[in-house]
Amino acid sequence: MASVQKLEVGFVFVSLDSSGKPNSSKDRRLIRSHCMRGKNRRIGVAGQSTGIPSIATCGSAMVAQREIDVDGDEGAGVEEVEMIPLPRAPSQLSLVKLAVDVDSRMKLTVLEFVRFSPETLTPVKLLLDCDTSYSARVHWLFHNPAYVQSIILVVSAAGELIDGRMLSMSPRTYGHWGQTIMLLKAQLSSSDVAVSLADATIDVVATLALGACIRDDYSEAKMHIAGLQRMTRIRPMLTLNPRLICKIRHLNLIYPVCTGSCDLLCTPPLPYSPRLFDLGPHPCAIKHHAPSVYGAVDARVSTIFHETQYYACVINNTYITRTRRSESEFDTIMFSFQHRLLRLDNDVDDGVSELLRLGLLAFLVSRFHCGWMTKRYPYLANKLRESCLGFNFQANPESRELLRWLLIVGAMSVFHVDLDVEEWMWVKWRDEVDDIGWEEANAQLNRIVWIDTPRGKGPCDTFETFNSRRLKTFSG
Repeated sequence: MASVQKLEVGFVFVSLDSSGKPNSSKDRRLIRSHCMRGKNRRIGVAGQSTGIPSIATCGSAMVAQREIDVDGDEGAGVEEVEMIPLPRAPSQLSLVKLAVDVDSRMKLTVLEFVRFSPETLTPVKLLLDCDTSYSARVHWLFHNPAYVQSIILVVSAAGELIDGRMLSMSPRTYGHWGQTIMLLKAQLSSSDVAVSLADATIDVVATLALGACIRDDYSEAKMHIAGLQRMTRIRPMLTLNPRLICKIRHLNLIYPVCTGSCDLLCTPPLPYSPRLFDLGPHPCAIKHHAPSVYGAVDARVSTIFHETQYYACVINNTYITRTRRSESEFDTIMFSFQHRLLRLDNDVDDGVSELLRLGLLAFLVSRFHCGWMTKRYPYLANKLRESCLGFNFQANPESRELLRWLLIVGAMSVFHVDLDVEEWMWVKWRDEVDDIGWEEANAQLNRIVWIDTPRGKGPCDTFETFNSRRLKTFSG
């Protein structure tokens, strides 16, 4: 038998004498070299591999071993480790392939936008049981290039809105706009109805229409709305994705209050009152002001006013009881309010009814208001300004409370917050609104129509803006 046998699996056998010691010096050197592995190493030589490489080792380098001589002892079998660089393992984000080729940063932005934007649109969403499923939108990301490009356009335009540039697009945003239009035209010209009339395609058109309204480009908005009208005639609204329906309803409100045009996209909803939904007894302990305390009111306006008061109480009660109403219910009921109020444009004769109608429209607009959004709605602003200036609010205390509600709601959603631009608002506040604290003012707002949203600092901040001007005047 040979003194040393090396098997393919890596085992080594040595021959021993009767006392249990190796027979030859070569066997003794082999045993010594094996025992010294990982101990007698040269400076600068990497450590011994355990045979089970770590994740970091696999991702960054490949280990190569070769036998070297230690202390001149040839064939000692001590191993030197050489590190051969290897490319890093790909990240999970790099494995995601959207319908449009974008860099990793924009890819992450698009994914975050689709995931979070619908749930964080306004503070009132925090009070609702929102549908957080976004499987349909995720599907669009991988199969609809125009949809992905429209999100990139929105992200770029939103950055310019925050920076104060609203009426003109930067070259970068204009480029995204051009790419979106090009991809949209390609989808609309498809002979496949599943592509040309897909939810994602309609969503892109609605996004472009809303963007045009924000930029005050109403000719472009009208063009996109005309396209939406044709598309929704072929594909009825009820067959669309629920979030897409909500977006079109948003457009149904924003375009009329900007332009005064009431050519709505949707078929009118069935006439109903929220009380028919069996929402239970009136949940609010606050005694509301009836519209009649301000004067004679059109019966149609009075009905909508009472319904809005009631449903606002229902929403406020969810915060107290830690319950939530359905987002779909909220959008449907609010859409009923806005549809009927818009249809009464130029159809209300008395000043009180018109004030209440315009104030309710401003209240509905405020539910879409974001903190960074500086958009104002010229048609509604002009009508509300004229109605406020033409009405005598000094007739009774309830009318002064109504004025405070109109000014705060208007400043939050319709008018410029800068009181130097809308100086008439400051004059009205100074001369006709009682000087009270925020807690009492908030109670008065709830006696009219109000939704107390968590983290909603806008009303209090607006109130303080008016009052600080009053204090500054007196101190000066």
